[in-house]
Amino acid sequence: MNTKIINFFIILLILVGAGGILLISISRATLEMMVKNEKEDKLRTEEVIIDNKVIYKLPQSWLLPDNKSYIIKEIRDWTWQKFSFGEENKIQIALILADKKITESIALIKKEEYDLALITSTKAVEKLKYAGKLMEKMENNNVVPVQINNQIKKSMEVYLKIIEEMGKNDKIDEQKYFLLLQNINEFKEKQTQKKETE
Repeated sequence: MNTKIINFFIILLILVGAGGILLISISRATLEMMVKNEKEDKLRTEEVIIDNKVIYKLPQSWLLPDNKSYIIKEIRDWTWQKFSFGEENKIQIALILADKKITESIALIKKEEYDLALITSTKAVEKLKYAGKLMEKMENNNVVPVQINNQIKKSMEVYLKIIEEMGKNDKIDEQKYFLLLQNINEFKEKQTQKKETE
Protein backbone atom coordinates (compact mmCIF):
# COMPACT_ATOMS: atom_id res chain seq x y z
CA MET A 1 0.00 0.00 0.00
CA ASN A 2 1.13 3.51 -0.79
CA THR A 3 2.76 5.38 2.14
CA LYS A 4 0.78 8.56 1.34
CA ILE A 5 -2.52 6.67 1.63
CA ILE A 6 -1.46 5.10 4.95
CA ASN A 7 -0.39 8.52 6.28
CA PHE A 8 -3.69 10.02 5.12
CA PHE A 9 -5.68 7.37 7.03
CA ILE A 10 -3.53 7.79 10.15
CA ILE A 11 -4.08 11.57 10.10
CA LEU A 12 -7.80 11.02 9.47
CA LEU A 13 -8.04 8.64 12.44
CA ILE A 14 -6.16 11.11 14.66
CA LEU A 15 -8.52 13.95 13.60
CA VAL A 16 -11.63 11.83 14.16
CA GLY A 17 -10.32 10.74 17.58
CA ALA A 18 -9.44 14.30 18.56
CA GLY A 19 -12.86 15.51 17.37
CA GLY A 20 -14.55 12.79 19.42
CA ILE A 21 -12.58 13.71 22.54
CA LEU A 22 -13.40 17.40 22.03
CA LEU A 23 -17.11 16.61 21.55
CA ILE A 24 -17.21 14.49 24.71
CA SER A 25 -15.36 17.17 26.72
CA ILE A 26 -17.72 19.93 25.59
CA SER A 27 -20.76 17.74 26.18
CA ARG A 28 -19.67 16.84 29.70
CA ALA A 29 -18.94 20.49 30.52
CA THR A 30 -22.36 21.63 29.25
CA LEU A 31 -24.02 18.71 31.08
CA GLU A 32 -22.40 19.74 34.38
CA MET A 33 -23.44 23.36 33.81
CA MET A 34 -27.01 22.31 33.02
CA VAL A 35 -27.28 20.08 36.11
CA LYS A 36 -25.88 22.93 38.25
CA ASN A 37 -28.45 25.37 36.82
CA GLU A 38 -31.23 22.85 37.49
CA LYS A 39 -30.13 22.45 41.13
CA GLU A 40 -29.95 26.23 41.56
CA ASP A 41 -33.39 26.64 39.93
CA LYS A 42 -31.96 28.73 37.06
CA LEU A 43 -32.73 26.33 34.20
CA ARG A 44 -36.51 26.59 34.00
CA THR A 45 -37.51 30.06 32.88
CA GLU A 46 -40.25 29.47 30.28
CA GLU A 47 -43.66 29.64 31.94
CA VAL A 48 -46.43 27.34 30.74
CA ILE A 49 -49.64 29.37 31.04
CA ILE A 50 -52.97 27.64 30.58
CA ASP A 51 -56.27 29.35 31.48
CA ASN A 52 -54.29 32.42 32.61
CA LYS A 53 -52.44 30.36 35.20
CA VAL A 54 -48.76 29.37 35.35
CA ILE A 55 -48.81 25.59 35.71
CA TYR A 56 -45.17 24.71 35.05
CA LYS A 57 -41.78 26.10 34.07
CA LEU A 58 -39.79 24.71 31.16
CA PRO A 59 -36.13 25.17 30.21
CA GLN A 60 -35.41 27.46 27.28
CA SER A 61 -34.46 26.00 23.95
CA TRP A 62 -32.59 28.29 21.59
CA LEU A 63 -32.25 25.93 18.65
CA LEU A 64 -35.30 24.35 17.01
CA PRO A 65 -35.56 21.20 14.86
CA ASP A 66 -36.18 23.33 11.75
CA ASN A 67 -32.60 24.67 11.99
CA LYS A 68 -29.85 22.93 9.99
CA SER A 69 -27.51 23.06 13.01
CA TYR A 70 -29.99 21.10 15.13
CA ILE A 71 -28.09 17.85 14.49
CA ILE A 72 -25.29 19.21 16.72
CA LYS A 73 -27.80 19.62 19.54
CA GLU A 74 -29.07 16.07 18.98
CA ILE A 75 -25.51 14.70 19.21
CA ARG A 76 -24.92 16.71 22.37
CA ASP A 77 -28.15 15.40 23.91
CA TRP A 78 -27.16 11.84 23.02
CA THR A 79 -23.77 12.26 24.70
CA TRP A 80 -25.50 13.77 27.77
CA GLN A 81 -27.55 10.61 28.10
CA LYS A 82 -24.61 8.30 27.49
CA PHE A 83 -22.32 10.04 29.98
CA SER A 84 -24.79 10.39 32.82
CA PHE A 85 -24.17 7.59 35.28
CA GLY A 86 -26.60 6.15 37.81
CA GLU A 87 -30.32 5.63 37.29
CA GLU A 88 -31.30 8.79 39.15
CA ASN A 89 -29.01 11.00 37.01
CA LYS A 90 -30.24 9.31 33.82
CA ILE A 91 -33.84 9.99 34.81
CA GLN A 92 -33.10 13.66 35.56
CA ILE A 93 -31.36 14.10 32.19
CA ALA A 94 -34.23 12.35 30.38
CA LEU A 95 -36.74 14.65 32.10
CA ILE A 96 -34.78 17.79 31.22
CA LEU A 97 -34.42 16.66 27.59
CA ALA A 98 -38.15 15.83 27.47
CA ASP A 99 -38.94 19.31 28.81
CA LYS A 100 -36.64 20.88 26.21
CA LYS A 101 -38.47 18.95 23.47
CA ILE A 102 -41.88 20.12 24.65
CA THR A 103 -40.50 23.70 24.75
CA GLU A 104 -39.37 23.28 21.14
CA SER A 105 -42.80 21.96 20.23
CA ILE A 106 -44.53 25.02 21.69
CA ALA A 107 -42.14 27.30 19.74
CA LEU A 108 -42.80 25.35 16.53
CA ILE A 109 -46.58 25.75 16.97
CA LYS A 110 -46.05 29.52 17.27
CA LYS A 111 -44.09 29.36 13.99
CA GLU A 112 -46.98 27.37 12.43
CA GLU A 113 -44.75 24.36 11.79
CA TYR A 114 -47.43 21.96 12.95
CA ASP A 115 -46.13 18.64 11.63
CA LEU A 116 -42.69 19.23 13.12
CA ALA A 117 -44.32 20.32 16.39
CA LEU A 118 -46.22 17.02 16.58
CA ILE A 119 -43.05 15.01 15.84
CA THR A 120 -41.16 16.95 18.51
CA SER A 121 -43.99 16.48 21.03
CA THR A 122 -43.90 12.75 20.33
CA LYS A 123 -40.16 12.74 21.09
CA ALA A 124 -40.85 14.58 24.36
CA VAL A 125 -43.41 11.95 25.36
CA GLU A 126 -40.98 9.15 24.43
CA LYS A 127 -38.27 10.67 26.65
CA LEU A 128 -40.80 10.99 29.46
CA LYS A 129 -41.76 7.32 29.02
CA TYR A 130 -38.04 6.41 29.05
CA ALA A 131 -37.71 8.22 32.39
CA GLY A 132 -40.71 6.23 33.60
CA LYS A 133 -39.05 2.93 32.61
CA LEU A 134 -35.86 3.90 34.45
CA MET A 135 -38.00 4.78 37.46
CA GLU A 136 -39.58 1.31 37.36
CA LYS A 137 -36.11 -0.24 37.51
CA MET A 138 -35.33 1.81 40.61
CA GLU A 139 -38.62 0.79 42.20
CA ASN A 140 -37.87 -2.88 41.49
CA ASN A 141 -34.63 -2.40 43.45
CA ASN A 142 -36.64 -0.84 46.30
CA VAL A 143 -35.10 2.58 45.66
CA VAL A 144 -37.91 5.10 45.25
CA PRO A 145 -36.86 8.75 44.95
CA VAL A 146 -40.26 10.36 45.63
CA GLN A 147 -39.23 13.72 44.18
CA ILE A 148 -38.34 12.20 40.79
CA ASN A 149 -41.51 10.11 40.74
CA ASN A 150 -43.54 13.27 41.40
CA GLN A 151 -41.63 15.10 38.66
CA ILE A 152 -42.52 12.41 36.10
CA LYS A 153 -46.20 12.63 37.08
CA LYS A 154 -46.20 16.44 37.00
CA SER A 155 -44.48 16.49 33.58
CA MET A 156 -47.00 13.99 32.24
CA GLU A 157 -49.95 16.13 33.41
CA VAL A 158 -48.42 19.29 31.94
CA TYR A 159 -47.58 17.63 28.61
CA LEU A 160 -51.14 16.35 28.37
CA LYS A 161 -52.49 19.88 28.85
CA ILE A 162 -50.01 21.31 26.31
CA ILE A 163 -50.96 18.61 23.79
CA GLU A 164 -54.67 19.23 24.39
CA GLU A 165 -54.07 22.94 23.74
CA MET A 166 -52.34 22.03 20.46
CA GLY A 167 -55.41 20.06 19.43
CA LYS A 168 -57.51 23.24 19.53
CA ASN A 169 -55.63 24.47 16.46
CA ASP A 170 -57.58 23.54 13.31
CA LYS A 171 -54.39 23.44 11.20
CA ILE A 172 -53.02 20.40 13.07
CA ASP A 173 -53.14 17.03 11.31
CA GLU A 174 -55.92 15.29 13.25
CA GLN A 175 -54.65 11.74 12.72
CA LYS A 176 -51.12 12.56 13.95
CA TYR A 177 -52.56 14.59 16.81
CA PHE A 178 -54.80 11.76 18.02
CA LEU A 179 -51.90 9.30 17.86
CA LEU A 180 -49.87 11.67 20.07
CA LEU A 181 -52.82 12.14 22.44
CA GLN A 182 -53.30 8.36 22.62
CA ASN A 183 -49.58 7.92 23.38
CA ILE A 184 -49.61 10.31 26.36
CA ASN A 185 -52.94 8.98 27.64
CA GLU A 186 -51.63 5.40 27.58
CA PHE A 187 -48.64 6.53 29.63
CA LYS A 188 -50.96 8.34 32.05
CA GLU A 189 -53.14 5.25 32.40
CA LYS A 190 -50.09 3.10 33.11
CA GLN A 191 -48.92 5.55 35.78
CA THR A 192 -52.41 5.59 37.33
CA GLN A 193 -52.58 1.78 37.42
CA LYS A 194 -49.15 1.67 39.01
CA LYS A 195 -50.27 4.11 41.70
CA GLU A 196 -53.37 2.01 42.43
CA THR A 197 -51.29 -1.14 42.96
CA GLU A 198 -48.90 0.59 45.40
